Amino acid sequence: MRRRILFVAEPHSVHTQGWLRLLEATGWDVHVLAPGGPPACRLPATFHTLDPNVANPAGNGVRPFWPFRRGLTRAYRMRFGSGPDGESRRLAELVRKLKPAIVHSMRLQTEGYTTLGALEAIRQVGAAWVVSLWGSDLAYYAEQPGHRGRVRAVLAHCDRLLADCRRDLRLARRYGADERALADGEPVPGNGGVDVERICRRVAEADPARRRIVLFPHAREDRFHQFGPVVAALRASGPPEGYQFVFLGCDEAARQTIQMLPSGLRCRCRALPTVPPDEALELIARSRAVVKPSRSDGTPNAMLEAMAAGALPVVSPIESIREWVEAGVNGLLVSNGDASALAAAIARACTDDDLVRTAAAKNLALVRERADRRAVRGRVLAIYERLATESRGPEY
Repeated sequence: MRRRILFVAEPHSVHTQGWLRLLEATGWDVHVLAPGGPPACRLPATFHTLDPNVANPAGNGVRPFWPFRRGLTRAYRMRFGSGPDGESRRLAELVRKLKPAIVHSMRLQTEGYTTLGALEAIRQVGAAWVVSLWGSDLAYYAEQPGHRGRVRAVLAHCDRLLADCRRDLRLARRYGADERALADGEPVPGNGGVDVERICRRVAEADPARRRIVLFPHAREDRFHQFGPVVAALRASGPPEGYQFVFLGCDEAARQTIQMLPSGLRCRCRALPTVPPDEALELIARSRAVVKPSRSDGTPNAMLEAMAAGALPVVSPIESIREWVEAGVNGLLVSNGDASALAAAIARACTDDDLVRTAAAKNLALVRERADRRAVRGRVLAIYERLATESRGPEY
């Protein structure tokens, strides 16, 4: 018999895609509420979409949520409405139809709020509600107007919380999570863990001190990242000849900022748009250092992948990151926006071969111990099985 699980998730997110792959060939019947359609990669799930004609280049399993005819479309909109409340009503309808053993919200903001609005239906079918915490779900949003009450309501009503750092387990308790929701007690990487062996196979230069790429995986301004100080730091660091600096996820403003560098340095920079995960991983595996300072974060995917690949992480002294990185031991810590400190960190990352080599060995062992995908998969499946057994959700 198969257990059924319904995800409320953004299917184009690398977190979602990594997590769904944990359930491949496990016997779970996996469904995803995906109003905008399935991703461009093949995943072991059925995607429930609002448009039966949605693009599906990877050939994923797709089920239209309602018949796409004019009269029914109008009736559907009158019944469910639009906006966040409409999303919750659509989810409630899908829960009643599928009768899953578990409903898993892959993020507290948006997906968690949508699921909160469908809580009555979840309780009616006897499903367990799981919520993933990652990034700045609690560290930033829990005290923001418009989020404060909803964050606390999600924490109070969900059956299990899966946090990607110990900081968020502590914050969840502060903001009212039931102790039963924290029963598993240890962090779980938000993307389902790192495929350490796959990353190691991609590493062409085993000695990280011989690599000559410094990667900036978040090359744009947003709420949690400043890009101007990063470029100013690169200019001030006086990087040695022979190094290449690669910027990922560049928008037009970031490209213009890079273009303002002196020509001798600018010619050693590559400004790239957001690239597919495999291409990003290939660059990480060729890098000597990965530089990603931020104002707020959980446990960044790029940091864990860098640690597995032997690239020195240059990151910020945020509590969640200090759970992994000790300054000057297995990485460098520098505050986001501190251009002078970041310049010194970039210079050291380019010249301190002993640190790069020592950190690489420590980090590989650390990621194998705490974030290896195979071990995470076993933990996640055990959590799901316990919840499914405790819930009243049916088998199929």
